[in-house]
Amino acid sequence: MIGFRGALSALGIALACAGCAGKVLSPSPADQLRRQNADLSAKVESLERKLSEARTALAAAEQNRERAEAGATGASPALSPEAIEATPHLAGITIAAASHTDRPLSGDGCVARVYVTTVDGLGRFMQAVGTVSVTLYWSPPGCAAEVLACQEFGPMALRDAYRSGFGGTHYTLEWLLAPADPTGVGKADSAPGSTWTCGSPAEVKVEFTDARSGRVFTARRALAAMSTLRGDRQ
Repeated sequence: MIGFRGALSALGIALACAGCAGKVLSPSPADQLRRQNADLSAKVESLERKLSEARTALAAAEQNRERAEAGATGASPALSPEAIEATPHLAGITIAAASHTDRPLSGDGCVARVYVTTVDGLGRFMQAVGTVSVTLYWSPPGCAAEVLACQEFGPMALRDAYRSGFGGTHYTLEWLLAPADPTGVGKADSAPGSTWTCGSPAEVKVEFTDARSGRVFTARRALAAMSTLRGDRQ
């Protein structure tokens, strides 16, 4: 009888454990509360990061105000000498060899595309704020240089021209050259009053005026014509 009772006890314990195991498989109210607590914690962390970012932006704005006041009174800037030395500043601009003139895929006319890179003192790309003036010209044999077109890009237009991809990080300055025939806008290949055509060699000059320092950086380069239509290559 003792053996039989022991067997019954063992069977009862096994059934109880099986029942407990079955309950663990389904979420309990406590599990749901823990999950909600984890979700709330993640949201709180996200809000704390955004708050920290806002505080950083506020501190940066306060430092800019202090620098402006320091510049007006002749006092020392708020940044340490090491921080000032480590802050990147615009050192120059370059024009990529891929810059070109081309006919648009649809319609007539001629499009100029100039790829400009702004670099710091270590030759690394850095985003810049300022105004860009682009002059396209060519030199006919035996003649002085002739201006074909001029185009200016303000700070917001320059910001919109930012590109980054397989071709590297740069600014793509693109515009449609003015047609020679005022009665047929966009239907002429040559520039106003010129014998230059969209398939002819040209040169480009880029002047960048840095909004922070007021310095003017200049770069020049030969501009190749890259036609997209088979008829352009004939």
